Amino acid sequence: MHRFCKQCTIKTFKHMIYSSHGKISAPIKCFKDDCNYSMSHNTFQEFLEVNQQTEALECYKAFVDQRAIVNDPLVVWCIRPGCGRMLKAHDRHSRKLDCRNCFTSMCFACHRVWHGDQECEDAPIKVSEELKPM
Repeated sequence: MHRFCKQCTIKTFKHMIYSSHGKISAPIKCFKDDCNYSMSHNTFQEFLEVNQQTEALECYKAFVDQRAIVNDPLVVWCIRPGCGRMLKAHDRHSRKLDCRNCFTSMCFACHRVWHGDQECEDAPIKVSEELKPM
């Protein structure tokens, strides 16, 4: 293995995160063209953490979380403005999801405020007091 300047490596990693919106291919290849070394995503995150690159690390983790939503049909965002938490249904037949962050209950099928036993099509569309921004 060979050495690279720590500041240049940090700068390159930050550029990889911000320019790719976190869609960094795995494993991460060495910067040297003729080198076959590659780094796992865990090692990549550890490097950022050890080098106190908190903002870049948090950004990267947020991008990873956002990709999880796109790739997992059972994961949705909480509907309460300002909450920003992901909720995961048990299976595709789930109906009610409860956010542990803001305590909002929502319907997994129609992504609106929980409407009990009422069918989604019959539930009124309204802005509820429950959905005031956090």
